[in-house]
Amino acid sequence: MGLVVWAALGGALGSSLRYLVGKLMPSRFLMWESFPLGTFSVNLIGCFVIGFAGHLALKGILGDRVGVFFITGVLGGFTTFSSFGLDTLKLLQKQAISEALAYVLGTNLLGLGCVALGWGLAKLVG
Repeated sequence: MGLVVWAALGGALGSSLRYLVGKLMPSRFLMWESFPLGTFSVNLIGCFVIGFAGHLALKGILGDRVGVFFITGVLGGFTTFSSFGLDTLKLLQKQAISEALAYVLGTNLLGLGCVALGWGLAKLVG
């Protein structure tokens, strides 16, 4: 099987896991009535696991198929925020502080702007 198939299989598993975690989490969290605890949990779990797996991949402990299946597929399907965290850490490790800052701020601020733009366009259409 090609690596694309391994990524696709992992992605299906990761997406299913994300759905299950979201369903298992309560919507009420601390003092907030509707805190997105499922997404919040998935993002933090994914960040921890991709940090662990990313180091193993760098050391050559994970083979190509396992790395693509698990890091790209499972964790990519579980949360792309984990990939964002790993990319940011790699920039920081290279002392690329301005690039890391631009990446973090740009992703969050422009991402929020894009969500708002898409939302606004959808309101105009229907």
